[in-house]
Amino acid sequence: MRIVGYVLLAALGVLALLLLCAVVRTLCMKKKTSDYVPHPDPAREREYAEKLSRMVAYETVSHPDDPEPEKFRGFHALLAELYPTVHEKLEKARHQLYLSGDTCPCGEGRALLRHVGHGCG
Repeated sequence: MRIVGYVLLAALGVLALLLLCAVVRTLCMKKKTSDYVPHPDPAREREYAEKLSRMVAYETVSHPDDPEPEKFRGFHALLAELYPTVHEKLEKARHQLYLSGDTCPCGEGRALLRHVGHGCG
């Protein structure tokens, strides 16, 4: 019984030592800072805010028993209106998954935007 106590005490000591090492390493790390300073562009900020406002206001809530795919089709039409270059240049796959095949060395596309709803397609 005494041996079990020593083993548990040793395990607790090892854990305390590991925790102490982690704390010391964390305290010794240099703080990461960035010298990035955004350049204010009120016209661009306004444009982004208007686009985001239109997307957020669009109802895309569906229910398993009534998927209402027209809501999602309407939302995708809005995306095509707001971002015509993305809509024109990228491949649109099932479930409105936008892919860019030229960005991945393996030849497979990378998903840029996905908005999946029941019955959407």
